[in-house]
Amino acid sequence: MLMHSMVTDHRIPKKYAGRLAGSGGRHLVRDDFDEACLDLDYQSLRVPMDGHYLSLSARPGWLRMYGRSGLSSRFSQSLIARRMTEYRMEASTCMEFEPELFKQMAGLIFLYDTDNYLYLHVSRDEDIGKCITLLKAENRSYGYLTEYIPVSEGETLFLKIEIRESGTTVG
Repeated sequence: MLMHSMVTDHRIPKKYAGRLAGSGGRHLVRDDFDEACLDLDYQSLRVPMDGHYLSLSARPGWLRMYGRSGLSSRFSQSLIARRMTEYRMEASTCMEFEPELFKQMAGLIFLYDTDNYLYLHVSRDEDIGKCITLLKAENRSYGYLTEYIPVSEGETLFLKIEIRESGTTVG
């Protein structure tokens, strides 16, 4: 699960790590961000994320991230990730984010590198307002796979990406 934002709060209801009964050995990881520091399984891109870039104490039970450069930057993204360890997986987040400009984005990303990813995110369109869309980057070629989907201001959002043998779904 990766998040990229200006100032965003993310919440997943309860921390749990273990094997799911009847799941064929699939692993479940949940985090409600109620510890003093991030679990060691989380990783950042290129530089450690410290109190300048994220907070677990500003709003207890939420991960607050402070945005920096965009995803194509090779220097200063605000990005927290967990490695994909299964060929079949899903990642989801509950988030609150109120973008003011189209350059402000937050969401979930399925990232191979800075040139290849799927990014389900919330942003702002000057005509539609706050919206959700899906961006695909493939070998530095970028395109939106969906129209902008308008969402209400001040609404808590739930985003999800599923990776299966038959393809990827988002919701």
